[in-house]
Amino acid sequence: MASIQDAINQAQDNAAAVLANEAAAADATTGTGIVEGYTSPTGQVQTFAKPTMTSVAASTGLIPRNTRYLKPTEFGMKIGKNKDMLQDFEAEILLVDDEGFQLKHTVRFGNPAQYLSSYDGLSCNKGGTWGDALAKARFASPDAAPYYAAEIKLVLTKGLKLKEETLKPGTIIGYDTSAPSRFGDWSDFWEAAVKAGAAGKAAKVKVISREVNHNGNIWGTVVFELL
Repeated sequence: MASIQDAINQAQDNAAAVLANEAAAADATTGTGIVEGYTSPTGQVQTFAKPTMTSVAASTGLIPRNTRYLKPTEFGMKIGKNKDMLQDFEAEILLVDDEGFQLKHTVRFGNPAQYLSSYDGLSCNKGGTWGDALAKARFASPDAAPYYAAEIKLVLTKGLKLKEETLKPGTIIGYDTSAPSRFGDWSDFWEAAVKAGAAGKAAKVKVISREVNHNGNIWGTVVFELL
């Protein structure tokens, strides 16, 4: 079974190949595939490839833009703009890279915190290059450094009644681990899924809210339990 690092390397290779192939195709037909080239302060030559819908899709993740996201807090989990605090619910995750979840690099900076991510190490999910995104982050927060994160597609297996609406079975809920400790929780679940023979399959899980108290700091996280 491939490790998480193997999955990251494969995703980066695939995305880089998409961008390289598109740039090469554009050069062959119009000669304008590379729109801009410049040298960074470190002397490294940077290039800009004309965006296409394929390359944009590859840089913005697998979860549709209109998807509600799960937001963990120390008091429970919220879904989208609903104010209900949930302690747990049941869902299904397709435990296949780039289908049920997707790994990425994320950098956090500023106050209030801002997040920028890259799935391929080349482009930023908010536009522009990943190198420029890191430069922006380090300008605001000199100690900013990228770390692993995961975007997970949760599919409700049962109706979920909230005060403002009822979410039907099959509704997709997105979850971004965002912080390194939350990615650690996902890594622990992945290892458990591998040992149980659930990796590579659609797995039914219990999504559980958990409070973390560390060195006087309190935050919420999400843990997954195989059903």
